[in-house]
Amino acid sequence: MSSNTLPADQSHYDIAIVGNSLAARLTAALATKKGCRVITTAADNEQSPSWFTSSLLLERILDFLDGNSCRTSSLPIQVITPQQRIDLRPRRPLLDELRRELPQSHQEVEKFLATMFVLGEQIEEMLWDAGGLPCPGFIGRQKFRFRSFRGDVPFRLFKQTLKERLAGFTDAAGRNFISTLFSGFSLTSPSRLTVAECALIWSGLGRQTGVFPTGLDELLRHRTKQFHGARTDYAELKRIRIDKNGKTQLLFTGERIVTADHLVIADRIAAALCEQQSPPANSPPYHTLLTAPLADKVSPLLMSHVIMAGSPPLRLTLEQSSAGLRCRVETAATGRDNMALTDEIEKTLTPLLPFVPLHPTVQEVSKTGLSIRTNDSASLLNASAKIFPGEGRQYFYAGTDILPGIGTSGEVLTAVTLCDFLLKACKKQEL
Repeated sequence: MSSNTLPADQSHYDIAIVGNSLAARLTAALATKKGCRVITTAADNEQSPSWFTSSLLLERILDFLDGNSCRTSSLPIQVITPQQRIDLRPRRPLLDELRRELPQSHQEVEKFLATMFVLGEQIEEMLWDAGGLPCPGFIGRQKFRFRSFRGDVPFRLFKQTLKERLAGFTDAAGRNFISTLFSGFSLTSPSRLTVAECALIWSGLGRQTGVFPTGLDELLRHRTKQFHGARTDYAELKRIRIDKNGKTQLLFTGERIVTADHLVIADRIAAALCEQQSPPANSPPYHTLLTAPLADKVSPLLMSHVIMAGSPPLRLTLEQSSAGLRCRVETAATGRDNMALTDEIEKTLTPLLPFVPLHPTVQEVSKTGLSIRTNDSASLLNASAKIFPGEGRQYFYAGTDILPGIGTSGEVLTAVTLCDFLLKACKKQEL
């Protein structure tokens, strides 16, 4: 069957997925393998995040999908502050880096990171057993509190912020490194990033193994097709209608209509196609700046993924394009006009790239589709409300901004949560 052709003998599905987020692709592959009839409507433009990290949950999913070929080494990251340059490389002792750059606090920092790794895996184990994130509402919160108690995970860590946790650090340099690492990776202020979220972030960053993004994309396409998932091109979809019985109707060109019991929307553009339905509320976007080609003016000591201290920190990605090597700069800075923002970033980056005229090479300041954290201070506890939006909406949301602060792990958690609900609804065996 062609990737953009609907099967002629089937017009009703258990699940219709519209859009192309990683969470949506994971949901399609998992649900089809569990026996659900799934149709995916998406463009052939899968784009995995450049800051792609693995997690215990993702490794469980790869085991389920027989995806060992997707495993690779973990993502190497460099953290740069005015006083330190610490390389987080797979299979290189982190403690050696910390001893060299943080002589006064390396033991304190190493202990903190070790605690975060263990805590992160405990939280992931608990979430896997619970079928994902806590259900919305008071009862869901209380059940999650009980699971936390049974899983030996202090519930307060889902509300305690990184800033509060770091208040007890004895050395300012160690505190600054930890703050830069987690705030820069998540594009979230330490006063809003919870300790539990930090644990999930480090559970990915601190792993010895990672996941090859393009390999994962290929695996998910293959598994979805292998277990008879249907796929059609997004360009053929005209609109989405929810009938009075709550059934989904996908209206395609050529007057073709496909129905489904459950609808999953993977981005806000797809949500706009739903008649009489409002897209999910938008979160404040972060800014992306892309420089012109850097030629040979980049130090060989600079790694491809860099977190740089600042107010707020910057997340840098050196990436190859048809025009040559460029630097992508991401920041959660808000409330600044474009000129002030580029001037501020140029000043921050000049010590790192002293021979690159950054201000003239900045091509564009754009607001990306990904977003920074919303204002709540306990997003892990409240995130499922975004997946199961209220106010009469009759679809499930699996966009990239459910848990943007924890990166890839947020999309994996979205997929696990959504799959648990859909498999129960379709009377299939759970994960």
